[in-house]
Amino acid sequence: MKILFDCVSWYDMAPKFTWFVKKIYHQIADALPQHQCMFSNCEDRMIFKSDIVPDVIFTWNQNDETEKRLQYFRQNGCKLVIYSEKGWIPCDVDHFYFDLSGVNYSSTLNDWNLKGLLYKTEHERLIEYLVDYQMQAPKNGLSEKDYILLPLQVQYDMQITQHSPFETMQGLIDFVGEVVTDKTVYVKPHPSDLLLKPETLKYPDNFHLINANMQSLIRNCRYMITINSTSGIEALTYYKPVITLGNAFYGKPILVHPARDAVELRRAVEVVERHAGSGVPNKHEIQAFLYWLIFKRQWCMDDLTEDNVLSLVDGCVEKS
Repeated sequence: MKILFDCVSWYDMAPKFTWFVKKIYHQIADALPQHQCMFSNCEDRMIFKSDIVPDVIFTWNQNDETEKRLQYFRQNGCKLVIYSEKGWIPCDVDHFYFDLSGVNYSSTLNDWNLKGLLYKTEHERLIEYLVDYQMQAPKNGLSEKDYILLPLQVQYDMQITQHSPFETMQGLIDFVGEVVTDKTVYVKPHPSDLLLKPETLKYPDNFHLINANMQSLIRNCRYMITINSTSGIEALTYYKPVITLGNAFYGKPILVHPARDAVELRRAVEVVERHAGSGVPNKHEIQAFLYWLIFKRQWCMDDLTEDNVLSLVDGCVEKS
């Protein structure tokens, strides 16, 4: 079997942005010594060579240009494309996930449905994980607690270009600003957006730009409003109400408050304000979702065992 690891289609820039992708892919290849493993890199853009048609392609993230080339390989005999991307909890390079359809809203993560609440052992395992995760957050966060958190996103990412009602972050700010007029809103810039200068945007008087640690901001906020940011998953780990304005893979009414227009946003704000201080009413459903996401769909390097990798190239993206 020929397996191609596409390391550059998304992070096509300096090697410091691709080292963790290569680290993951090389460990997968090490578990497949019986197969022919090939790697694209910045010098040899193998995925763009039409004379090579692998049986399986691993590709990082997803964009329109890469999809055109992947479609060519599919039409010419490639049996399986496995997308991969950074995980959600915690959102760092040590955690990642795989999918056969795409990433985020384009992925099979949308297929999750509540099949039942957690058993005692599952609940204990989740709580232990979340406590450990939350202990990693800086303790010197904001003392203020009466604010709404609005994270900005990368304007050229597919999450915005294909799955958002807003073309720009200014459009997001203007929309939320028309509805939320009597509460403090902290706007958190996205650290990976190198093109947008958030200080040049126009903000209502009750909006304030802030660069504090995301976990600290989530811990003390009343609730979050987001288009479809993965920081919404982080907010769920603190059982904070989340209002989504775009297509989010976690944007199910059983978990969050989807709002597609100003009327729905006002209604969602009224609902979360009504429950403010009393906790979310859907805590058990959120826990069931988080358990599945963390322990079934999110991977780390230690999960890349021979058995798991062999299952992965057979098309199983959930860990055993």
